Order: sequence, then structure tokens, then C-alpha cells
Amino acid sequence: MNSKTVYTYRSGQRINLIKSPDKFVARILPQDLGSIGIQNSEQLSSSSSRVICRPEELENLMQQCRAKAPCHHDYESEESGDKYLITDRIFVRFKDPNISFDRVSEFTGRYGLIFLEKYSDRDYLFQLTNATGMNPVKLIVTLTENESLVELSENSLNHQIQQYAFTPPADPICIRLRMRDGCRTGFATPSETFAGGDPENIPDGVANPVRQNQS
Repeated sequence: MNSKTVYTYRSGQRINLIKSPDKFVARILPQDLGSIGIQNSEQLSSSSSRVICRPEELENLMQQCRAKAPCHHDYESEESGDKYLITDRIFVRFKDPNISFDRVSEFTGRYGLIFLEKYSDRDYLFQLTNATGMNPVKLIVTLTENESLVELSENSLNHQIQQYAFTPPADPICIRLRMRDGCRTGFATPSETFAGGDPENIPDGVANPVRQNQS
């Protein structure tokens, strides 16, 4: 089975990724995928699914799925083998703590982004659009290596639904995350500490207690 190695950045560090030749991730649930004729899928999070297919079908199915919802290749870390399930959202920390609204607006327009959340004076969450012109992995590379306004950027990741047989630690970060989504692992991920929480598993209409406690 052939796979392709690419790279991106996480917490400011370069990491190599392996692209799956027969899987992709979509921001849509399995039952909705079934309605457009895509049957072989599994739920990853409250809003996303992984589709499994033959390698020769991958690009056609992804194109078919994009008419319904955002979808991206399935990646894993080359070093650890851990899944790296990207979404259409990215976290950005600007260098300037006093960056103006106009500079942020210019930035979003230049990269075809939609503003979603502001976590602090310089930490933001953005969503990619068709106007972005590149996938989320390539965008993080571009922002990290070439964008003078950006101090740090990384992908917002899906975290696969799992059950953990342990008692979560009682530290303040974990308590806030348990309030939000059950404290998936008991520890904050890089995105959770970087930008106040990964929004992927926060249901619509539910406030983010991490962000509330920072305000």
C-alpha cells in the first residue's frame, strides 16, 4: 500500500505526516454520508466521520463529498503513528498583541478565511474556504514559514471518540475540559492550551468554559 509523506507544524515544531491512500475525513455524520451514496464510514467525533474506500476511488469520493461538506485527507504522524485528523479550521497566534481589526481583516481576506473565534488579543480561530486555495496542512506550512504577522499556527484536529478506563486528574485545566466534553484524555492537547480549546467536539449552543474562564 503506497502512501505519501508531507509535513506541517504543531506547537511550532515541524512534524512529518503520512497521507492515507484509502481513507479521508469529512465534517458530516455517517447517516448523512449514506444519503449521498457513501456507505463505508465511521463516526469520529460529534460532527465528523472517516470514510474508507479503495485507493482508486479516493479522489472521486472526496469530490463527491465536498458537494455536501468539507473533507480532507486522513493523516498520521510518521514518527508516532498517531492519527492526525485535520479539519477545515486553524488556530493562529499573531505576533502583535495589539494587532488591529483592520490587520486581522486583511489577513483573513488574503488567505480566504472566515473569522470564527477570538480567544485573546492575538489568539484566533479561522475557517478555510474554497478561496483559500490550499488545504489546511499546506496553509499551516505557509503561515509558519512565510507569514510575518504570525507567531504560531496549527490545525484544529478531530479527536476520535474513545472510552478511557482511568480516573481523570483533578487539575484545573482538566476540570474545565471535563465540563466541556468529558475530558477525553485527562490532559490538554496543544490546541487546547494554545487557543482555549478545540471547538470540534463542542455541540452547538454549548458555551466553552475554558474561554469563559479566560474572559
